[in-house]
Amino acid sequence: MENTEKEKGKLAPLQQLSRKLGRNTLVADTLVRLRDNGVKASPSMVYKVVAGYVYREDIATTFMQVAQEEIARRKLLDDRARQLIAEA
Repeated sequence: MENTEKEKGKLAPLQQLSRKLGRNTLVADTLVRLRDNGVKASPSMVYKVVAGYVYREDIATTFMQVAQEEIARRKLLDDRARQLIAEA
């Protein structure tokens, strides 16, 4: 019997990232970016790629780019908040 990620009770890496950062925002932003680039995709398709059920490199790559930008945005906000706390 093949041991898939689901059988082991583990989440796929993109799924872990999605849950950590907030999946609805990432999926919505990914869909906007894909549509801007002329790629047709549904929320369901993005979720399937994130869960590892479907392989679409264009969707996975766009999802990771959006996630990286979200991480950078959050880090910048955290840094700015720390700076303001230090100045207060």
